[in-house]
Amino acid sequence: MVYSKRIGLAIADSLDGPWERVGDRPILDVGASGEWDDAVVSNPSLLQNPNGEYWLYYKGWDWDTGRRFNGNRKYGLAIAKDIKGPYVKSEKNPLVDFSDMGERVQCEDAYTWYDKTKAEPYQMILRDMGVFNHEYGLYLDSADGLEWGNPQIAYRDAGSYFDEALPGLERQGRFERPQLLIDSEGRPTHLFCAYQGGKFGTCSGVVLGIK
Repeated sequence: MVYSKRIGLAIADSLDGPWERVGDRPILDVGASGEWDDAVVSNPSLLQNPNGEYWLYYKGWDWDTGRRFNGNRKYGLAIAKDIKGPYVKSEKNPLVDFSDMGERVQCEDAYTWYDKTKAEPYQMILRDMGVFNHEYGLYLDSADGLEWGNPQIAYRDAGSYFDEALPGLERQGRFERPQLLIDSEGRPTHLFCAYQGGKFGTCSGVVLGIK
């Protein structure tokens, strides 16, 4: 078993590019041996804190659980004053850790944003991996971006939203890689996910409006 996932960064002045990689090394590397993220760091979600800092939330797992069942996925935070780094991992990591509910209860694919209209403005959605099931999405909120509340259901499985043949997978109907379209007030209006299914059983993009 070989893990080599680290987080890099590319920036551009326009969405049309050209995109340039920042530095010749990852902006975030795995942790030291024995730490919670010593095997993998991946699936980043970046937001700019109102204080001007860049907060990079990231998925990680350790070699111990990695060797036994491909890893218990948790979320941590690294902070930088400049978007190019350096990014320093929070001493409070991991911030999102469901392993106390069961060794294999975990999450991934976090999307984070800041909603100034909320009493707890730091917001996060993730793919559920055992809290409720393996098909739903999770929603968490936080007053400071460090201490996160108990998980709630953010969205359900595909069959809850449209009548379409399921792909016959073990955990069919699940949405992955959730992303949001945010309006000018910081409020989400649409949810975008990846989904395997449909007429041809291929991977498709799903867009759901948020009431």
